[in-house]
Amino acid sequence: MNTVESAIRARKRQFQVRDAMAERDRALIALRQSEERLRLAAETAHIGTWERDLDAGNLQCSDSCKANFGRKPDDPFTFEDFQNAIHPEDCAAVTAALGAAIRERVPQRAEYRVFWPDGSLHWIVASGRILFNANGLPTTLVGVVLDVTERHIAMDTLLRTEKLAAVGRLSSSIAHEINNLLECVTNLLYLARQATPDQDAREYLAVAERELRRVADITSQTLRFHKQQSAPRAILASELFDDCLSIRQDRLSNAGIIVERRLKITRPVLCFEGEIRQVLNNLVGNAIDAMGAKGGRMLLRARESTDWRTGRSGLLLTVADTGSGIDGPNLRRIFEAFFTTKGIAGTGLGLWVSQEIVERHSGRLGVRSRTEASSGTVFTLFLPYEAATR
Repeated sequence: MNTVESAIRARKRQFQVRDAMAERDRALIALRQSEERLRLAAETAHIGTWERDLDAGNLQCSDSCKANFGRKPDDPFTFEDFQNAIHPEDCAAVTAALGAAIRERVPQRAEYRVFWPDGSLHWIVASGRILFNANGLPTTLVGVVLDVTERHIAMDTLLRTEKLAAVGRLSSSIAHEINNLLECVTNLLYLARQATPDQDAREYLAVAERELRRVADITSQTLRFHKQQSAPRAILASELFDDCLSIRQDRLSNAGIIVERRLKITRPVLCFEGEIRQVLNNLVGNAIDAMGAKGGRMLLRARESTDWRTGRSGLLLTVADTGSGIDGPNLRRIFEAFFTTKGIAGTGLGLWVSQEIVERHSGRLGVRSRTEASSGTVFTLFLPYEAATR
């Protein structure tokens, strides 16, 4: 009897062990599936995970973690690499967050800038916590990181857009008020000229009246820029250049700048005239500033060309100067809003706005420059013949 009972108990234990092993296997499978889902979710969201052994100093990173620091999956990435990647201005804040995680024993969050190996700057948000052993000593630092550069770019773009909108409203309002005053002064000069018998005085008044009209033209262009034209019109390259040069003739003469024109096209381009005038005025003005008081040569060229991206034919305008040129770092940022090399004299909006205008015309604005011997800058403006299709 005892032998039978022992056999039954042994059999039950076998079943219990088998069931326990089966349950363990199911738990392991569920754990692996859960880990795989978590890994997939993290990779999809570009969330990187990392773990650092505080005793050995080793750092283990997921592929997404390395990607957030500009590294490839096979690239080595040590804790020293992590420290060296942090922007110098953010090192203290990151160190403080790590220290707080140990002292306060609660998760810490930090947002900081890092340099990728290619030199580009990125924003990282990281969250981490300390794991402790049975004796309460810190052993491991674990956490996650996420590249939030696009969010910062979006926020900066929004702020710049709001600033631009405010600048546009303000400049339009100022231009309108100035135009009203100019009209009043111009009328008074006309009346004074008609009532003055002295010929010399009449000539001086005529010059003053003519100069005020030029100022009025400039403010009118500002108003036209901030107030969309109701309809485009066909205009020749010669007209665009003539108007642009007429309002800058004094600056050109005073600086001793020689203007060379090469117009090899007579076909007009359909565009929003005020906007394209604004672009050319900006390019010519920048060329004059680049040459300064030492003078130089400015080339204005117009010819037919084809946009290789779209195959559309159109007008290619060139504004070239013999100034000091633009160095590489500044050239890469030249079309950014609020970027300027002119100090307080510049707003940093001219070329940014110009590029926006050209893109709205389905055109292309390009630049190349040299700072060595034979220095100078060349801007090219391509406009399809039917540019104004919006």
